[in-house]
Amino acid sequence: MSIFDGIINSYFRINAEGDTEYYPHGIFGKGYIVPHEEKENEIRNFLKKFLFSSILIIPIVVTICFITDFIYLLYFIPLLAVLLILITKFQTKDLSITQNKMKWNESLKSSADSYSIGTLWLLLLGSIIFVLFGIFLLISGKGSMLFKFIDIIFFGACTIIFLKMIKLKHS
Repeated sequence: MSIFDGIINSYFRINAEGDTEYYPHGIFGKGYIVPHEEKENEIRNFLKKFLFSSILIIPIVVTICFITDFIYLLYFIPLLAVLLILITKFQTKDLSITQNKMKWNESLKSSADSYSIGTLWLLLLGSIIFVLFGIFLLISGKGSMLFKFIDIIFFGACTIIFLKMIKLKHS
């Protein structure tokens, strides 16, 4: 199972009736009932491709912003969000909306169940290293102040999430 599967699994759950539900915006939006396995596989394959392409594109964009000006990042993030919203609308247009809501712990538990405990510890360690790197940059005065705060806040949040996932994995 790839690291993408853990992320993608957090968007799906099985309801009390045994139906698969898809929450494209996680805990923040409505869910959809996925009628058959082929549709679920189609959605999962798209999400894998989207995540993989994001991993390739985002570092390039951040590097360009780091070299030129971080203001370009303020254009890129909404553009990416709009693109994802439009694609999600297209993917879910024929799906029924569920009245159920995804809960934070359900999403984290689903994701945690997709990873081994060793993988979760490695992800936690990586997040802590990036937080420390951001703090080092902050103290040293090198680099953009915006980049430093984004680094510390993002990877700090990742650290908290991975800690919670490790706790859920043990419960």
